[in-house]
This record gives sequence, C-alpha cells and structure tokens, in this order.
Amino acid sequence: APSFKQAVVSRERTRIVVLEYHDFGNVDRPSCVSPDSFKAQLDWLTENKIEVVRTSNVIDFYTRDIELPERVAVVMIDDALTSAKNHAFPALKARGMPFTLAVNTAPVEMAHEDALSWADLKTMLESGLVEIASHSHKHGHMANLTDFENNRELNVSKALIEEKLGVVPRAFVYPFGSVNPTVQKLTELAGYEVGFDALGPVATS
Repeated sequence: APSFKQAVVSRERTRIVVLEYHDFGNVDRPSCVSPDSFKAQLDWLTENKIEVVRTSNVIDFYTRDIELPERVAVVMIDDALTSAKNHAFPALKARGMPFTLAVNTAPVEMAHEDALSWADLKTMLESGLVEIASHSHKHGHMANLTDFENNRELNVSKALIEEKLGVVPRAFVYPFGSVNPTVQKLTELAGYEVGFDALGPVATS
C-alpha cells in the first residue's frame, strides 16, 4: 500500500483534483506559468495540507479500492517540453512531489528543439518521482480523426514509451481535451486504464 504524508480517510471523503500544466517560463502566453508562480502554487498545496499523489494512486483508488487522504492533487504536465525539465522538475524534486509527464511522442522522436529527449525522460524517471502517460503521437484533435488515425495515436505512442522508457503508460491524456464516446472506447481497447479530459478555461491566477 502506498504511504502518504496525510492520513488516509474513508473513500467517500476523498476529493481529487488534477492540476494540468503545459509550459513554464517568463513568457506571455496563456499556457505558460512562471517558475515563481509554479513554486508558489506547490507551496500553497503543502501549506493547505493537500497531498500531491501519483496518477497511479488515483487509478488504484478507482480500480483497486485503495484509500487516499481527504484532499489530494495530481500534478500533470502535458507535451513534455524542455521547460518541464528546466523549471518544473527542480521545483517538484526539491519538495519531493510526484508528478506525471503526458508525452506526445512524435516531437520526441523527431528531436524537436522544444521537446525533451528520450534520454531526458529516462533521467527524470530515475528520480522515482515521475510517471509517464501518453498524450498521443502527433497531438491531433482526436474527436475529428478517423478510427484508423486514432488507433495509431493511441498505439504508436504507447509502444514507443514502452520501447524507449521501459514503462507501460496506464493513463492517456487527450490532446486539446478532444474526445467523444468512440475515442473513449478505442482508448479502452488500446489497454489504457484511464483517460483524462480537460474542461473549462485556462487558470490565470
């Protein structure tokens, strides 16, 4: 059973929130969080006794009936950009907080200048704090793609993560939050245990 800093409670008392991030730095765009703001948000979680847990803990909460603390948060970082390693990872590591990287594998394979490399991802995995989710291969709007294209997005990304990193992603994070019942079913058939959607506007404070 996993151990937590806060005491676990009966399952009906647990409340879970997923904090989804993309980019980090002092850049003026909606998806980018400044390093100082990110650190302040992590410290706020600690000060308010909100336990940062792994995505696998949340999956096990729903599928294996484990107990969690009363208020928990998952830190999810989409796209696996270099800023995740340069800014987010040091802040999380200093606080001993686990997090999940949702990797869209095409930019990693193509060695895109803004994407983490497979070597970067391996180094981060070795910390013991990181879990890997799939964020598709090419990061398309899956609700608008054919079943053939979606099966490729689901299965190619999963196979590459397993081949390059030696881990099997349990979670899939839908690019742009683009999903429908057909895509959900294909996700299940591809072997993922959970899919994450994104709803609502960008949080600005």
